[in-house]
Amino acid sequence: MLKLSFSLVLIIFMMISATCSFKCLAQSQDPEALKKSLEIVNKDKDLMSKLGKENKVFIREITVNGAVSVSSDQLDEIISSYKNRSLTREDISQIKKSIRVLYRKNKLGSKLKRVRSKVKSDILQIQITEQV
Repeated sequence: MLKLSFSLVLIIFMMISATCSFKCLAQSQDPEALKKSLEIVNKDKDLMSKLGKENKVFIREITVNGAVSVSSDQLDEIISSYKNRSLTREDISQIKKSIRVLYRKNKLGSKLKRVRSKVKSDILQIQITEQV
């Protein structure tokens, strides 16, 4: 029951955050920024709807793109145990948190800008954005 309550609060928070971000960008009237924001909001809604129905989604494969400063072996240590099984939102959040910790552990915390995730079919795609 506690997990379900937390999940609902998380979904509501993400929807409000996405809506606020979209409204802020809408005020800038930059068509390209509006288009990108709408895509992000829709992707988040898709992920939340997939996870919201069953609270789990089966993940066959996990891909990590954009990680230049850390080795693929280090990333594989983090993601390997999450492949070929059903994941919750908390599992996906833990993967992203572990990646952030890896950067800090390697004294690269300031280099990491963003860690995003999306589920396409049965593949969890993690996109890392590093500062240049």
